[in-house]
Amino acid sequence: MIKHDNNLIPHDTTPEAARVQTEIYKNMTGEQRLEIAFKLSNNLRQIVRDGIRHRHPDYTDDMITQAYLTLIMDDTEFVKEAFGGREVQP
Repeated sequence: MIKHDNNLIPHDTTPEAARVQTEIYKNMTGEQRLEIAFKLSNNLRQIVRDGIRHRHPDYTDDMITQAYLTLIMDDTEFVKEAFGGREVQP
């Protein structure tokens, strides 16, 4: 990230592109920005699950969910208990 006019800009983005993107976001309604946030969150969740599936091709969907929850929750023992005491690696 580089700093430009007190904003952080990813290295692969020009200052002009960042300015245009910022203007687009400013002109969106709160609902539109929220929709983008939800989509980005869902995309990230899928990327994490795909990474687990790539590292553990033998995992069932249930095991992938458990591994995902193990990554995002502080209480790994709770997750383990919720899945019947089974332990998986994320």
